[in-house]
Amino acid sequence: MKITLEGGTKAGRFASDVVGFLRSCGYEKQLKELLEEVKFEHRTNQQAIAGAVFQLIKQWSNDFDNNNFDARNEATVTLSARIVDALGDDFPTGRLPLI
Repeated sequence: MKITLEGGTKAGRFASDVVGFLRSCGYEKQLKELLEEVKFEHRTNQQAIAGAVFQLIKQWSNDFDNNNFDARNEATVTLSARIVDALGDDFPTGRLPLI
């Protein structure tokens, strides 16, 4: 089910908020603050976040395989493809278990 809010989908607004947060006032400072908050999240929430990160890595790896990138995100897709290749069959392909 796609939830549409003013200004786009709920997921689209979330993605915009994350990108806006990371790009404001210095990437390194914002990333450090985000990581500090996430590491103290409930462990089940950490699992959900990690699952989303793995799926992003898989998507970027697919973009690499399909030559769907340019100089702006080449490092991201190249490294993602290397991560997926390195993990091989151990790379998570679905949702991580939430306990």
